[in-house]
Amino acid sequence: MKQLSVAYRPVLRLLAIVTFILFQKVPGISQNNSYPKGNLNKENLNVIQTAVPFLLIAPDPIGGAMGETGVARKADVFSMHWNPAKYAFLHGDSIPKILTESDSTVYPKSKTKVGLSYVPYMTSITGSNMAYFVLSQKIKSSVLSLAVRYFRQGEIIMTDIQGQELGSFIPKEYAIDLSYAKKINLNLSFALTGRFIHSNLSNNYVGGNKLKPANSFAADFGLYWQKKVDWLPDKKTELAWGLNISNVGSKMSYLSSNNQGAFLPTNLRLGPRLTIEVDSLKYLTLTIEISKLLVPTPPIFKRDSLGNPIPIPGTNRYEIASGMDNNVSTFRGLFQSFYDAPDGLSEELSEIILAFGFEFVTQKAFILRGGYHMESERKGNRKFF
Repeated sequence: MKQLSVAYRPVLRLLAIVTFILFQKVPGISQNNSYPKGNLNKENLNVIQTAVPFLLIAPDPIGGAMGETGVARKADVFSMHWNPAKYAFLHGDSIPKILTESDSTVYPKSKTKVGLSYVPYMTSITGSNMAYFVLSQKIKSSVLSLAVRYFRQGEIIMTDIQGQELGSFIPKEYAIDLSYAKKINLNLSFALTGRFIHSNLSNNYVGGNKLKPANSFAADFGLYWQKKVDWLPDKKTELAWGLNISNVGSKMSYLSSNNQGAFLPTNLRLGPRLTIEVDSLKYLTLTIEISKLLVPTPPIFKRDSLGNPIPIPGTNRYEIASGMDNNVSTFRGLFQSFYDAPDGLSEELSEIILAFGFEFVTQKAFILRGGYHMESERKGNRKFF
């Protein structure tokens, strides 16, 4: 055991360095939380809001247990959510070497993979839940995958403009994905995904406003690389990297009179994985992942003596004190999201989510998974083990 801990020391040191850097740089985590340009503080958050956030909910227990890391995790049937490029390594050749032929019932070398999950989501608050189905089929040297995600929110009470109750309604949303994955060479693969999204949040009217169901089309692009490396003496080791950009698509509008719409949760995931075969019966996997919404940051508006935003004459916009106008197109917003935060670089760094995960597997006996997910206080403050 002492020899094993020495071998893992470089990996643990890397994890410690990354954590230290982010604690020093991200204002939502460090002790220096001043926002002089936009007068932001702990009581005045600047959270990025999007339409259909259910697209970011982890559908599988493994990803949730490992701190919501998955972009470079070993390929499985739920790779559609994390990085569909991994599907190219799923059918047969991604089976861990520590498994023997007698374990083929656990990791069958079939051309078809099917997954189904049910995710209760904030049930004590909203009563929401999500169902997820995915089918992956290998066709010659390519892999086609289909996924359906259905999200049911809790019951809400509908009212008119005077606040009188008009009945109840249960909002429903769903997305249908179709993905194509293929290996570029022995170690590298890519994937392209198309997605149809439907969201119905009301029954025509809310507070006197006429609402309608919203639809959108989006696309994902993923890359995945894995290779055996000889970093550790006498230990079989595999290194992997993954990148996935998801939900690049048209805005969604629920108001018939509103042409601006809300951005989709366009998201970037990037990170490595290291898998170490401890012996013929055990292996350890370590993952690090960063993610960031590629959506414009809301600006800080100038305000009058009464605290109201100051309108720009002849327009439906307001004067900006710091930051940039976020009423832009999808593709402009994707690039603008890297440099538009009101407090500059420090706030941009706070928009990066850091996650760690580990998995320790002993054949036929024991699996231990864990992780940590860390988001800035000003951008949502989701921190959990």
